[in-house]
Amino acid sequence: MPDKADGNEQQPALLMPPFYGTGEMLVWETRPLLDAVRHDRLFKEFWGASLDDAAYAAAVRDVYEPAFRRLADRLVDENTVDARGYYGFFPVIVDGRALIILDPADYHTERAVLEFPADGTDGANAVRDRIRPEGDFVAIAAGTLGPLLDTAVGACAPDTKELLTGLADHRHESQGIRSDETDPVFTS
Repeated sequence: MPDKADGNEQQPALLMPPFYGTGEMLVWETRPLLDAVRHDRLFKEFWGASLDDAAYAAAVRDVYEPAFRRLADRLVDENTVDARGYYGFFPVIVDGRALIILDPADYHTERAVLEFPADGTDGANAVRDRIRPEGDFVAIAAGTLGPLLDTAVGACAPDTKELLTGLADHRHESQGIRSDETDPVFTS
């Protein structure tokens, strides 16, 4: 690598993705997915955030743990959750504040254009400043808990609806998965 002092600084070699295009549809079984829920975070942040320590500890023992077990059993028994994910790697270029996703078959055909705002700090664009001018690639992933979860929430008693909504919000926040499959999000 040339000396930085001479102004001819080179960027590190471009990493290559394992493939271009879309990957396989990933499918998760409901019970292991529910077993992976971090109870401490779900209970504290989504179900009992306003309780003091003593009240929270009692609520975990007497309310949250039993409610979670009942809810998890119901979701499994009724086959309510249909957790799926999809991912892919795509070549990209930037044009101003637009991230242009290219067809990996020819690296020229535009598949999608995503416009991003400036990051607000100094007028720089967060996307443009992180994509190599000669081209780069992005990994895109989307996930869902399935459309039946929304139906289940609508049919629940108010206390169960609050628990189920908290569970869906928790999965979205911690894993990047939403209950609304029409609104894909980037996953971690």
